[in-house]
Amino acid sequence: MVEIERKFLVTSLPDLKSRPSLSYERYYLPSKDGEEVRIQKKGDKYEIERKITLSGLSRETLRHSLTQNEYRDLKHEAGKGIERESYDFGNGLTVKIYKGRFSGLIRAEKEFSSEQEAADYQPESWFGNEITHSPLGRDKSLLSLSNKEFEDLLTLLSSGAPHL
Repeated sequence: MVEIERKFLVTSLPDLKSRPSLSYERYYLPSKDGEEVRIQKKGDKYEIERKITLSGLSRETLRHSLTQNEYRDLKHEAGKGIERESYDFGNGLTVKIYKGRFSGLIRAEKEFSSEQEAADYQPESWFGNEITHSPLGRDKSLLSLSNKEFEDLLTLLSSGAPHL
């Protein structure tokens, strides 16, 4: 499966009461450049994913189910993790609200069927700066930021500074 997406900060959160949500817990395993290997708990399901970068907007995704015990064992090898709540808006649009260390980050993600469709997309009025290529746009990159770097980058990009 190829994933093509753009990511944006959210400037004014739409009503989420009627939106389906899913809690995520995600950890990264050691991997080589251009790929990510991560394990995640999505609601009550456990998965391992391998993502391979194809371009600035596209990644190939391979996903397999894990048992709770397999997830727990791999989690010990991974170290730091990310927690967030994901809200589905349909049509490839989700909003991710981060918890814990990354509290304050609210990100909209829009998936596309082609890179041309992604290039032509006009963001929603409630989107802020695009962060697709920023460390705020990738969970794995978030984990490499210090608390100060995260706070400074979130403040900078939330203030209307040009996107990265």
